[in-house]
Amino acid sequence: MRPPNQPPAAAAMERIYKPTSREPRLEDQRRERSELLKKIADSYDHVRKRLAMATAFKEETFVGAGLSVGLLDPATNIIYNTLTASDLCADETRGAPQHPDMAERSLAGLVAFLTSFFRYLADWEAVRYLLRADTDLVYAMRLVAHDRCLSSFQINSDTGRSVVRTALTCAALASKHMDPHHLVRAWLSPVGPLEEAVHAIQNDISNFTCVFNPLHHARKRPRMGMQPLDFAWKRALELPELSPTVVPHRPYNSMKFVLLQRIHTFYLKALALLPTSELRSSYHQSMLEAGHCYGPFDPVANIIINTIWYNTVSPPTKKLELDMISTNSLLRIEARSFYGLVSFICTSGKKLYEAMCFLLISDCTLGDMSFSNPLAGFGDRNKICNAFRAAGVAAWHPDPVAQAEFISSCSYPFSSPTINAPLDSADVDRITRNMFQGLPTPGNSLRHQSVPMPKICRRVQCKIDQWMHEYTTVSKKVKAVLASYALASYGEPMYLHVICGVNHNVSGPEYCYDTGTPVSIYQHIHVNFLASRRDRNPELFFAELSNDEAEDGGGKVLCCPVNFPQPRQEEIRCLYCDYEGTKIVHPAMEEFPFKGRDVEFQKMVCGIDPYRDEASPYERQRYTNCTIIRSSSKALDWLGYVVDDWIFTDFDEEDDSDDCSTDESE
Repeated sequence: MRPPNQPPAAAAMERIYKPTSREPRLEDQRRERSELLKKIADSYDHVRKRLAMATAFKEETFVGAGLSVGLLDPATNIIYNTLTASDLCADETRGAPQHPDMAERSLAGLVAFLTSFFRYLADWEAVRYLLRADTDLVYAMRLVAHDRCLSSFQINSDTGRSVVRTALTCAALASKHMDPHHLVRAWLSPVGPLEEAVHAIQNDISNFTCVFNPLHHARKRPRMGMQPLDFAWKRALELPELSPTVVPHRPYNSMKFVLLQRIHTFYLKALALLPTSELRSSYHQSMLEAGHCYGPFDPVANIIINTIWYNTVSPPTKKLELDMISTNSLLRIEARSFYGLVSFICTSGKKLYEAMCFLLISDCTLGDMSFSNPLAGFGDRNKICNAFRAAGVAAWHPDPVAQAEFISSCSYPFSSPTINAPLDSADVDRITRNMFQGLPTPGNSLRHQSVPMPKICRRVQCKIDQWMHEYTTVSKKVKAVLASYALASYGEPMYLHVICGVNHNVSGPEYCYDTGTPVSIYQHIHVNFLASRRDRNPELFFAELSNDEAEDGGGKVLCCPVNFPQPRQEEIRCLYCDYEGTKIVHPAMEEFPFKGRDVEFQKMVCGIDPYRDEASPYERQRYTNCTIIRSSSKALDWLGYVVDDWIFTDFDEEDDSDDCSTDESE
């Protein structure tokens, strides 16, 4: 990571970070994959003789189903998968795979499971975790959860069960299992408790089929056992810690994206707490420009205070009433906040990895006293001010010096302005009076400078018109679907607070050649918005809308409330929203089958794009784990100019030319 090419220049002691890529060399990736393949092959050598002792052993079943993918240790997984599939008939399945290399297929399945379960996990990174875990899949999950500080990780929660089901299906498909759905059922809905399976495999493998025969369990009194996922996770937690010297790995990229995901939750909560009128009229601009989440308080309070402060000292020059936040601009302020946080901590003398670990553990609260307090470590106000100045430079704040002076000297009558309830105008006035001392007058504010307004060209006006058209369309659809939901659920109206995330590129692209020039078409839109009943706090909602402008929300749509993401838990994934990097929050319950949830991931691991029925030998696959990470990185890690900035720009009279002097680089 290198300092961004942006004024003002940092002082010698300041350490300022910007986006960069960290991936191992290709030869290292190939070497580690070969090592993992050898470990998996050794597992097969170990169990082959034991399998031959089982009365139900069939060679064709072993080749078709005997994979090391599962919830137990690798050797037990191979035996369990083989013997539980012994009753499968060839005419009821796809038959034995033509590729009998079990180790190679198991490797593909193990990697597919991890990369389907964990967002932002590259294939080479999954290989490293499997190496560290000695090919034990659930233990590898434990290692990933540990590195991402997912201390509240619950594999048997609604989210966990749903994602495990999808990941197991993807693993079965990637490894060419003879009946993928049978593998999923065998692990998530076994005939008997997994404890009995382990006991039979370890002590009397010849009697395994009898023990796991459905008739056998029908004759017995039902015995309560642990749920399969609970049993698997308990087993993984009881395994001894591996030495950190075993395949040392510092997952900078995935840690960064996990932090960015966590920061997004802070912004959703801050949006829910700001007053509706002020948010729509001015705070949305101030937040997107200078509402960073770093400061002396918790991240949500920092966002709100930084937003109100900047709106006070530098009110927007262009009045724009909007009930939708620009998704690209929201992603950008989140990325800028991340680099501000990292630069602040590293200026105190911490190394990058230490800084990222601190942010994960402390939930990005710089004043966290639980184990280390970066604010206390500086010793005096000048050093704190310099560190916040470094944060402001890294975060592209419009005036890093002014912000640093404000943050390092802000006062409040309480120990910390924890904000747990939505603010109203009176609350905003109170915060302004109590915290903002010695503010510049409007005539000397940050934006009130004699800078000539840029002229607007036709191309810029076209982009602005396009954005406003999309905004109007989405806003109309959201209000219609919210009205329908409120009437059906409560019999009373609900009120839109703000739309806080939009992905137009869902269910596609399908290419239309009718116009002569191929046009990519997406069938659906995914949206997050905040809405409330009268005198209630705003709730977060998800909606899947038609991309057909002729439909105003009266067609078949999906709309439901969703919980704010928990900071230390995994989330439901969507192939389309992951690809675009929009961070849309999706419903966890399986009764909400939104586009991009399950089938699309299953097609992806089979080399098929979701809008096709089979793989095309003439076109490169659009959606892969690699392309999802690469594409989302562009949106998640972008700090500079975005096209949406034009809607907030005060332009002079129209220019007839097509060229613009405005910097449009993306």
